[in-house]
Amino acid sequence: LGFMDRVNMSVVVPVWIVKYHLNPAVAGFVLSIFSWAYAVGLFFAGPVATRWHQKRVLPLGMVLWTGATWITALMFSVPLFTFVRILLGLGESVLIPSNTRIASEIFEKDNLAKAVGTFYAGSQVGLAIGAPIAAFILARMGWQAVFLVTGAFSIIWLILWLPIYRPDKGVISEGERVAAETEQFKGSRWTSLLLNRQTWGIMIGQFGALYMLYVYITWLPGILALQHHFSILSAGWFTSLIFLVNVVMIIICGWISDVWLRHGGDLTVVRKTFCCGGMFLATVCIVIAAYVQDPTIIIIMLILAISGFAMFVPAAGVLPIDLAPRHTIPSLSGLQTFFGNIGSALAPLLTGFLYAQTGSFQVALLTTAAITLIFGVGGFGLLLGKVEKSVSLAPAVAEGEILPAK
Repeated sequence: LGFMDRVNMSVVVPVWIVKYHLNPAVAGFVLSIFSWAYAVGLFFAGPVATRWHQKRVLPLGMVLWTGATWITALMFSVPLFTFVRILLGLGESVLIPSNTRIASEIFEKDNLAKAVGTFYAGSQVGLAIGAPIAAFILARMGWQAVFLVTGAFSIIWLILWLPIYRPDKGVISEGERVAAETEQFKGSRWTSLLLNRQTWGIMIGQFGALYMLYVYITWLPGILALQHHFSILSAGWFTSLIFLVNVVMIIICGWISDVWLRHGGDLTVVRKTFCCGGMFLATVCIVIAAYVQDPTIIIIMLILAISGFAMFVPAAGVLPIDLAPRHTIPSLSGLQTFFGNIGSALAPLLTGFLYAQTGSFQVALLTTAAITLIFGVGGFGLLLGKVEKSVSLAPAVAEGEILPAK
């Protein structure tokens, strides 16, 4: 649902460019504002997810981003859109740190990749169904209705989820739970995390991966409609198809990863194979998509590229759990996502600028491929090192404080 509220504006932007003569560079700026706010919010979301439980944190974030989505429908105004995208980013910044902690409390290690992969697959479902739903509403009722209807879905889900979620069911011991909840931000000190090479490996790798993803999220409907002359409805449906493939591939890759580990696979080899292999596949396919003109080949290449991202998702998503003590997981996850969202913030901005300057998305796609290769493969392949619990990721604990159970 959060990702549905991210993609709805991407579907509407081509209409704004044609109807209101919105400059593509300005459109890229507006689309990028979400990720800048999201990245800033992650500085607070990690500690907040460590200190307070997700049954409090997630509903507050959801109410904030739903309100922002509804406000977008008030009028066509770049300052208004900038403001609401800031609110949307701050509200959604609690999602990944909170859900990573929930996964660490509920699932054992040999099921973590599948669990985290399923969570991320759910986010891609939002993209897959959000694009055609937004396109359908846009064609039938206008752009304002897109934000009013998609925003309502989050509130409906929240009403259904609150009575169901039970935080006391899982594999975490009571000692670990008490330790995490009494940390009062001491488990979230950034110094020990930022001095660790593994932290920088997953942060830089995430930068490359999320840059590529947000070119898809923010500009894929525009690439299909403006560059290849798809109709708005066709662009919405093909965007949906691409993200639906991503959903299926994320689940499959998470399952394969866990099976490989259960059959004796080395943790470092498994995680790096999926992270680096996925980023390399995405790089090659994006380069091909930048040069071909045949619509069928373009769609196939875009699907294969997003499948590379799907390989990366469950492996990278579980790395904070692999590397950090339990009470530090939300903070490491927050840092990973923060740096990744610098990439996601630059993606729509740079893509819009390059399109405005060249009148084509070719240079923008080649830039995407280069960033995916250099940062995605470089971060996970060269900087990460051996995947194992790191003592240096554990913050100092003052005398008398409770340590997590071993």
